Amino acid sequence: MTPANGLVFGKDEQVAAWVAKRLPHVGEAGFGPCRAIAIVSGTRPLGAIVYHDFQPLHGTCQISMATISPLWAKKQTIRDLLAVPFLQYGCRKVWTCIPSDNARAIGFNEHIGMTCEGKLRHHFGPKRAAWIFGMMRHEYDARWMMKEAA
Repeated sequence: MTPANGLVFGKDEQVAAWVAKRLPHVGEAGFGPCRAIAIVSGTRPLGAIVYHDFQPLHGTCQISMATISPLWAKKQTIRDLLAVPFLQYGCRKVWTCIPSDNARAIGFNEHIGMTCEGKLRHHFGPKRAAWIFGMMRHEYDARWMMKEAA
């Protein structure tokens, strides 16, 4: 029997470093002040999310994620991870910045309801743009909170 997925809290620095190492556009520079949650199966890490660049005055928070397996991506887990900035931090918007050549991440963000809000030309070097995706609180509520009632 395979252990159920679980979330690990309280290891912000270690989890953020794990994510940064897997995102070449972040690397050793890291995320700065942040919170992070790991997604595990038993003791095996499947992925993690980092909440950084929190701007309380504007109600925004950037999120960054890295995974090594798609096994973590249960609807309840996605909903719970997105709930942190919206329900715990009181954000009105979350956003993410994805290199244009990361088709898998772009597709995933579209699939979970993020909207492409813009593209920054040559942001990650020559001919490597950044795609900015965002989700508003009301979009989270409509897509993910209604799942609870179903």
